[in-house]
Amino acid sequence: MAKIIRRKSDNKVFYCLDNAETADLTSTVFNFTLDNGGRTLTALDINSSTHELLTGITPPTTFTGSGVFTYDGSSWTIDTDLLNKINAGRTIHDSPNIVAEV
Repeated sequence: MAKIIRRKSDNKVFYCLDNAETADLTSTVFNFTLDNGGRTLTALDINSSTHELLTGITPPTTFTGSGVFTYDGSSWTIDTDLLNKINAGRTIHDSPNIVAEV
């Protein structure tokens, strides 16, 4: 199971964390850990007014951030137009394409 950070306005998911990681969504920032608590990070543009923290979610097979996924409360959807735009930019810079799977 996973914890996700979902934007309230359009259900786009920007973070998908293992349930073992800590996550604290406040009125000003989103603080969370990665690598079993080995790294602590802060997202300054995410707060409880604009986003929500959902727990106990079955994650998609292959998650990528940047708003490529939406989650409506029961199912995942991939924004293929956004994924294609991101991958086009990565191709220009000789970076491998991002894979997203529901």
